[in-house]
Amino acid sequence: ELGTIAEAAATAICAIYSPTAGAACYSEAHDLLKKVQTHPAAHRLALMLADEHKPPEVQHFGFQVLLAALRARPSTIHAHERAETKAWLIGLLASDRWVCNATHGTKFGGTPDGDAPMRRVFNSPPYVRSKCAEVVAELARLDWPEEWPELKPALLHAGGTAGAGSAALVLRVWSHLGDVLSEDAKDLTIQRRRDLTAALVEIVQEPAGSPELIQCIQQALRQHGSERQLVREALEVCRALANVVYLPVLLKHSLDRILHVGLESEDLRELAVSALAEWIDRAVTPSNPAAHDLARFTTMIARLARSCCFDNNQRNYAFHCQVAQLLADFCSNSAGSLYFILGRSELSDLWGALQHFLRYPATTVQLDAVGGMCHLAKAEASGWSSTDGASPQPPLQDLLGTLFVHCIKVEVLPSDMLPERSAWLLRCLGPASVNEKLQGFPTWLQMTAFSQSFDVCDGVKYNEERKQKWGCLKVKVAELLVQICCVAHSARPKDDCNAQATVGSFATLCNYVGELVLRACAGDWVAEFDAAVMLVERPWPSVLASAEKQCKTDLDSVVQPSVCFLRHVAQSGSSSNIAIEHRRLEFLSHVASLYKHCQPELVGQVVQRLISIIDKPPTPPRDSGINLSQRALDTLVSLGRCGALQ
Repeated sequence: ELGTIAEAAATAICAIYSPTAGAACYSEAHDLLKKVQTHPAAHRLALMLADEHKPPEVQHFGFQVLLAALRARPSTIHAHERAETKAWLIGLLASDRWVCNATHGTKFGGTPDGDAPMRRVFNSPPYVRSKCAEVVAELARLDWPEEWPELKPALLHAGGTAGAGSAALVLRVWSHLGDVLSEDAKDLTIQRRRDLTAALVEIVQEPAGSPELIQCIQQALRQHGSERQLVREALEVCRALANVVYLPVLLKHSLDRILHVGLESEDLRELAVSALAEWIDRAVTPSNPAAHDLARFTTMIARLARSCCFDNNQRNYAFHCQVAQLLADFCSNSAGSLYFILGRSELSDLWGALQHFLRYPATTVQLDAVGGMCHLAKAEASGWSSTDGASPQPPLQDLLGTLFVHCIKVEVLPSDMLPERSAWLLRCLGPASVNEKLQGFPTWLQMTAFSQSFDVCDGVKYNEERKQKWGCLKVKVAELLVQICCVAHSARPKDDCNAQATVGSFATLCNYVGELVLRACAGDWVAEFDAAVMLVERPWPSVLASAEKQCKTDLDSVVQPSVCFLRHVAQSGSSSNIAIEHRRLEFLSHVASLYKHCQPELVGQVVQRLISIIDKPPTPPRDSGINLSQRALDTLVSLGRCGALQ
């Protein structure tokens, strides 16, 4: 009876795959297959259907029925049936039925002298192999290692000595077992999770010189590395092992070299980056990796980041966003370890990769780049020092030009930009991370708008999304500048006065942005003036508050360049441009607490400017509803409240 049911099921499956199959055929097949799945001897029927003499689609259904029986609660498979299934699966591991690539055909089995009938044998393609691996992993999840000790030696033997298809099957089993231990797996008891974890950790780490699973992977790649599908399975194992061991163990055994191979291949790079992301999530470890391992890993990530250039391709853009997020996560999770272990060269390489993404025409990518820089700058501020005293950060003026461009309100820029203005903004931006040469700054704006259209397509939602991301970027820029300009304070002893780092960084910030302010005023460029002032206005309160808690030398190192910048803003240009003048008054009000550190002459000049504006006839109110005279009066009140008028 079972044989008859199995043959009928096989016929039904083959029929529904036929191009001429009709509705009646599907209905009949559905009833028959449901009968197989609910049959008391479903386990026996599954083994019959998964036999290599059945067509691939029938084999796949047989493994699916077996998998469903194993996952059924309560279990429908008796102890002797489970033992029979284990023995059958062990025999499948080294079978020559498995093919590694997507093509498959038939062969014939039997004795050459004709004593036995010739039977057609189907090669099992990858989708059947994958389902078989699921069955093995599910049974291992239930019984391995205590009640299925034969599995490990069978897997290790088949992975190193069998054909490419069997090796791919073995690697897929290991990746499924690693995924069983992921945080999303909720159906394991605590004890069962511990047993599985201990068994997997043992074969990843023992014996110390040449762990068994590492040897299995390496042998499979040495023998069948030319098979693309096998490399893919190896990448899956590398990804899944992040659920088992921490990053130092993975790097110790040079598994990152497999990721490197995947990153070099167009069809494997997305899987390799997914594996890389899993590794980075496991970067927070009880122990640090070896310096040479971490340096190699960091170099690989930095090289990957620098290979990402915008090319108007949506798929490539999505991949670049994934890499940028990966790099930012790496800096977030490992900044302390990176600055503790790596040398200046590797850290500079990492900063360079972030700077590359900072010049990528997409706000999403720029946000990740600035976020990564914030974590690195914070780690450096915690006490890092090199033998020659040089920082791995790029020159601050190189960063400031790019940050300045990103802080410009795009909607304020004119549609017909003068060539002189366009060329100046491109010089501030620096080398853009794009495939084609920029003909002008409007081309950069077009690329930015094009990349934003990949993220959000709806009109209103698109505009809100863009403004939200731009606002987040400005906040991150201010945070980064605070970290860089306050680098000396947390790193030195409490009573030690050494403001060298702050003098250099904050003075550079004020001097560079002061030049931007002068150039913007000379051209009456409202958007550029606003962005330049913002670069000092936002981080300045935090930098000054930090300096006021330190010694007088520190305070002077912040006050002097601040006063110099205040003079640039207060004295630059005329008040003929209402928009620039309104923004200038906002800044003068924002830095009111600085006036107590200024010379009376400078305060007098600011007050005279305010009074001259107040005495003028009223100007039309801006979008905020405050006219220029009212804004000047509010600024004068701010000066009075901080005691600058006494």
